[in-house]
Amino acid sequence: MARNAASFAGFPVPKKRRQSSNRVKTLMASALKNITQLYQYDPSSVVDFSPIIQTFANINEEQAQDLAKIRGLWQHHRGD
Repeated sequence: MARNAASFAGFPVPKKRRQSSNRVKTLMASALKNITQLYQYDPSSVVDFSPIIQTFANINEEQAQDLAKIRGLWQHHRGD
């Protein structure tokens, strides 16, 4: 199954989860815009958030890999 807005690692994503994810994306975009503007105004006021962002990216990647493994086991069990 292709990855799209309605699935993650082949599993359906509930509507509330998709809505929450969309809100998070909007907030992240807004935060990045605000940080960029702040940096242009006062570069010394911006903290390096890259380690925090990388940590969350790693967690998301690990979750995707775990879900893919579970999906593979489930498909094998069903005989797909």
